[in-house]
Amino acid sequence: RGSGTASIDGVPPVNGTVEESTTCIGAFGVQELSSLAWCFGKLANDRIPPSTVAAGQARLVVSSFSVQNLANTVWAYATLAFENSPLLEAISSASIAKIAESEPQELSNTAWALAKLEREDLPLLAAISSKSRCIISEFTAQNLGNTAWAFAKCSFRDKPLIDVIAS
Repeated sequence: RGSGTASIDGVPPVNGTVEESTTCIGAFGVQELSSLAWCFGKLANDRIPPSTVAAGQARLVVSSFSVQNLANTVWAYATLAFENSPLLEAISSASIAKIAESEPQELSNTAWALAKLEREDLPLLAAISSKSRCIISEFTAQNLGNTAWAFAKCSFRDKPLIDVIAS
């Protein structure tokens, strides 16, 4: 598929894929929306415009997202440096509501994304901190590093979390 432009090594042009995905986005389910955002993030370059259409559609169903879908979506938009306040506010609310289900990777990726977007979402950072302290023994070195960096970048001083990370 694609926009009719010649492919390179059998891979369709990215812009055609973006155009096709945004025309049928209304039919996407929760997993497809999250995966689309993740794909845009993985392919991040200046040829892929962040999709306001995708952000708007995701905002409508974000409360149905799994914890992983939420983390992947906020990570993708941070990777693209695309700030969509209504979507990020919806992700924040849904993430706080589902924080008990979060795993270390989701917590650290969400914190990283907030820092990358320079978004000081204090309620979400507090929830991430609280949950992280409970499961800190499950964090990898990368999870610990990303979380510590994100909290420092967001100027969110949480001595109990820093003490647990340092121990």
